[in-house]
Amino acid sequence: MKTGLFCNYEDNHQSVQRAISEQVTLIQHAESLGFEEAWVTEHHFNDFSVSSSILVLLAHLAAVTSTIRLGSAAVLLAFHNPILVAESIATLDHLCYGRLALGIISFWMERICAANSCRVEALSRYRKTNHIA
Repeated sequence: MKTGLFCNYEDNHQSVQRAISEQVTLIQHAESLGFEEAWVTEHHFNDFSVSSSILVLLAHLAAVTSTIRLGSAAVLLAFHNPILVAESIATLDHLCYGRLALGIISFWMERICAANSCRVEALSRYRKTNHIA
């Protein structure tokens, strides 16, 4: 059996820096206890979660951990430029020394965009990604 964490980067104290610091400390502690994986969620359009840029957060985690596998749960492809995502993931994989686990998502975008007035570009990317997948 593998053990891991699902990390939402929740801002319980109205302090983004504290939320990030607490999550990093938790992941480092989990690594010291032998946990094998930490998955970081990507959330947009809310004040509670501060993980809209999970590749940056994962890069930071790669620098402050050494053994725990780091995963994206999940990159919302339609919100990002696909070329930049691919290049960022390739670079991040090198920074993680092979510890990166990639999760991507291309569904639910219609609902997310309808509820949050997404740009037309994001919805168009979703439709292209969903068609390819």
